Amino acid sequence: MCRALSALVITITLGIMQMLFFIRHHRLGLALLACLAGATPASAQTSPELASRVELRTFPSLTLTDAQFLQGDAKGTPVTLAGELRFPATPVAGAKLPVVIIVHGSGGNNSGHENWARAFNRMGVATFMLDSLSGRGLTQVNTDQDRLGRFNMTLDVFRAQEMLAAHPRIDAERIALIGGSRGGTAVLYSAMRRFQKMWSPNFKAVATFPLYTSCYDHIDEDTDVVGRIHGFSGEAD
Repeated sequence: MCRALSALVITITLGIMQMLFFIRHHRLGLALLACLAGATPASAQTSPELASRVELRTFPSLTLTDAQFLQGDAKGTPVTLAGELRFPATPVAGAKLPVVIIVHGSGGNNSGHENWARAFNRMGVATFMLDSLSGRGLTQVNTDQDRLGRFNMTLDVFRAQEMLAAHPRIDAERIALIGGSRGGTAVLYSAMRRFQKMWSPNFKAVATFPLYTSCYDHIDEDTDVVGRIHGFSGEAD
């Protein structure tokens, strides 16, 4: 897929603080706010970093081998996963909100992902911090990537999007994705038309932001993608 997206990838040195600076001052090149147009700014009288409400939302997924995922074989092990849904401070009553699904890497969620959530909440955008590990009895796969098939997190993204699209306070037409490292690869694969048809025919994301993804996979039909993809990686990646 990296071949097809090479023109989209901006070579930039990344660290979480650098990206937070970028999003604060440049709004990811204004791309994210353009994709999520209509988000309501947080009230100046309430700390914009404080969520007006936090929900722990569960959804069903599967644990699959890579072969099962690629073949569309849904005979995997059922699993219930969860994530933290944060609503920005003082949203307009009755208004549906845009949301960004934040997808962690091999080490799971940490304070960096919390910083992302707070940064988006300051913009008036809800966030869903997906946890693909805890429900599977894992805390990290840094030390052994084979403990979780590479495509499981893409399936988790599909299932999380379906759950959020049905949420009464979320605007199903304004769901975006961001992920780093293994999570970046997961959101990138979610843009492939082949995988959408196979696993989530009604899937829709207004924009996808994969950060420093792996770039060594060659997958059938990897050039046939859907939606806007804004890729970021560093020179060392």
